[in-house]
Amino acid sequence: KVKQLNTSIENRGLAISDLKKALKSRNLRIIELSDEMLELESEVAEQEMELNDQEKVIAMQELELMTTYYISGTEDELETKKVIAKEGGFLGLGQTLVLESELDKTAFQPLNKYEATLITIPTDDYSIITEHPSTSYEIVELESGNTGLKILDVESFWELSNFLVVSQDD
Repeated sequence: KVKQLNTSIENRGLAISDLKKALKSRNLRIIELSDEMLELESEVAEQEMELNDQEKVIAMQELELMTTYYISGTEDELETKKVIAKEGGFLGLGQTLVLESELDKTAFQPLNKYEATLITIPTDDYSIITEHPSTSYEIVELESGNTGLKILDVESFWELSNFLVVSQDD
C-alpha cells in the first residue's frame, strides 16, 4: 500500500510539474498576446490620428473649393487695392480693365458659392470685370431699390473664376 501511495504521489508530482509547465507556457502566451494587443492599440490610435488629420485636410479643401471672392469699388479703389490694372490702349485711350495676376484675397469678401446666390451691387452704374457666362446670372432689382446679381447656375457662374469684381462707374 505504501508503494502504491508513493507511486500515486510520484504520478501526481509529475502531473503537477506538467501543469506548472503548461501554466508557465500559457502565462508566456498571455504576455505575448498582451504585447500584441498593445501594439495593435497603438497602431489603431496612430491610424485614428492620421484619419483625423486627413479629415481636417479634406474639410479645408472642401471649404477652399466652396469659397469664392467678391469685391466692389471704383476703378481707383480697385487699382489701389491691386485688384485690377489697365491694359492696352494708346495714350490712355481704349484701355481695358483686367485682374491683377497676383490677387490679395484679403481685399475681397469671401463667399460660400452655394449660399451666396444673390449679391447686392451698391450702385446702378457698374461693370463686371471678371468673366462669367451671361446665361449663369441675371441682374435684378431688389426690394431695397438696389441692384442685385442673381446667380442662376452656380457651377457655370464660378467656372471661369472664383473672383467676382464689380467696378462702380464714377
